[in-house]
Amino acid sequence: MKQTNNPILTPNQITMIGLILTLALFCGWFLIDGLIVPWLVCAGFILVHLGDFLDGIVARRYQMQSMLGIYFDPAVDHISYAALTILMIDAGLLPVWFLFIFILANTAAGFVKNFAAGNNRVVSASLLAKVKTDLVFVPLACLFFIHNAPQEWQLFIVLGIGLFWLTIKYVFGASEKHTLAMRIATAIFTLAFLLRPNGIDIPEYYTILYLALAIVSIVGSAAFYFWDNRDLFRSSSIAKDPNLSTNQELGAVGK
Repeated sequence: MKQTNNPILTPNQITMIGLILTLALFCGWFLIDGLIVPWLVCAGFILVHLGDFLDGIVARRYQMQSMLGIYFDPAVDHISYAALTILMIDAGLLPVWFLFIFILANTAAGFVKNFAAGNNRVVSASLLAKVKTDLVFVPLACLFFIHNAPQEWQLFIVLGIGLFWLTIKYVFGASEKHTLAMRIATAIFTLAFLLRPNGIDIPEYYTILYLALAIVSIVGSAAFYFWDNRDLFRSSSIAKDPNLSTNQELGAVGK
C-alpha cells in the first residue's frame, strides 16, 4: 500500500468543518423543536471545540502552518463562542451585557491585529488567547447542562470540566506554559467551589464563577495584545508623501 505524508484533512479544512458545524448547530437551536435539541446542540459545540485542537495537531505534525490558518482559526473560534453565548442568553442563563463585553474585547484585539498588519507585523493568537479559549468554551456549553441536569449530576459536570482542563497536555499535547495556566485555573476554580456559600445552589454559583472567569480571561487577553505590541503604538507615525497634502494623508489613513 502506498504511504502518504499528507493528512486526510488539512488544518484549514478542519477549521472550515468547525465553522459549518457551528452554523448548523446555531440554526438547529432555533429551528428544530424538541426537549433533547438544546442538549445535543451544547454537546455539539463541545465537539467543535475539541476539533479545534485537531487542526493545530495536524498543522504541527505535518508542518502545514499557513498565513490563512493564523487568522482563520481564531476567527472561527470567536464565531463559535459568540454563537454559543447567544444561545445561552436565549436560554436565560447569561445576561445580554456579557455579549457586549465579548464584542468589545474582540473588536479591540482585532484593531491591534489590523494595526500590526499595517506595520508589516503578523500577530497570531497569543498563549493567553489560547488559554482563554480553553478556559471559557467548554464551561460555557456546560452552563446549560448544570442548569438542567438533576441535582445529583451537577457536581459531576463541574468535576468533568476540571478533568478536561487537567488532561489537555496529555490528550492534545498542550505546551508546558499552557498546561501550567490550566492547572492554576483548575486550582482557583476548585478553591472557589470549596468556598461556596451554603445559601447559593451549584447552578447559580457556577454562573457567577463563569462570568468572573470569562470576563477576566476575555478582557485580559485583549489587553495583552495591546501590551505585547505597545512598541508599534509608540513608534507609529504617518508616512510622508511629497505628492500628498496633510489632509490627504490623514484621509488615506482613515480609510
